[in-house]
Amino acid sequence: MVAPNPANMDWIRPIHLFAGLKDEELGWVLARCQEFVYQDGEFVFMEGDPPNGMYFVREGFVEVLQGEERVAMLERRDYFGEESLVFRTGERTASVRALGRTRVFFLSLDDFNDLVERFPDIKAFLRLVARSRRRARRHKPAWLASNEVIYLFIGKHYSRLLMDLFPLVLALGGLTIAAGTGWLLSGGRQWSPYVGGLFLVLLGMTTALALWKYIDWYNDDYIVTNQRVVWIERVLFVYESRTEAPLRTILSINITSDFESRALGYSNVVIRTWFGDFTLRYVGHAAQVEALIKEFWQRTQEQLRRTERQEMVKMLKQRFG
Repeated sequence: MVAPNPANMDWIRPIHLFAGLKDEELGWVLARCQEFVYQDGEFVFMEGDPPNGMYFVREGFVEVLQGEERVAMLERRDYFGEESLVFRTGERTASVRALGRTRVFFLSLDDFNDLVERFPDIKAFLRLVARSRRRARRHKPAWLASNEVIYLFIGKHYSRLLMDLFPLVLALGGLTIAAGTGWLLSGGRQWSPYVGGLFLVLLGMTTALALWKYIDWYNDDYIVTNQRVVWIERVLFVYESRTEAPLRTILSINITSDFESRALGYSNVVIRTWFGDFTLRYVGHAAQVEALIKEFWQRTQEQLRRTERQEMVKMLKQRFG
């Protein structure tokens, strides 16, 4: 059992996975964790091992390996081991090894099941994260830096597509009913070529528009890494653009929504940077997405402050010996 003392509470509060939880609920999570320490080079688990739970990095670093290839390096407040639990694969899909002395908090399989049963939003977001990691392994972007890790790789919420397609489905249904009614009223006689041609043209236009809506929805990707937030917009056979916000340039992050979007489960995440606003449109689990970006933004700010302090100490040492 991990004590919910001030140090551990300060560690767990910023973790995006637990966004919105009260202190007593965070204490409930900590109380179900066990603490383990691994030395440099020691494996936490191996690829192919049966999954026994989920891990959080309390202090230090771990590397994620598939075969001999390092696919990610994780640090304080990162978590791992959830993919095989969420998808019930029956075996670990990668190996995890400590880099230096590393402390981890471990949530056993039974306690993990209790967690996701008590907090369904956490289970839903973990599925999103697990799918993101699978997608990142399949479609690793060429622009990704060697020390850059993808934490989220998502698109627009499917409810937005349904909303866009709903009027077109109604139009298709209306055309079909009108055509059937006209045929019945004509006593089953053959239509004139003009009426039949008009119906086929309208049907083709509606179907093409529905297909375009689907392609437009499918071809927008949002990627969050430990260094930046990226929006990739593709238009089939036309162009692909990439808009990005390095974490160090972010000024604020907010969620915007209306009654319709809240009812359908999506919102907009607006990121304000030095260079203007940048919006992730129609994303699901917006609160956790916002918390994830804020967590890595704060990590970047902390790293910049540490670098500034180190540079100042170095300068003072050089000046005063």
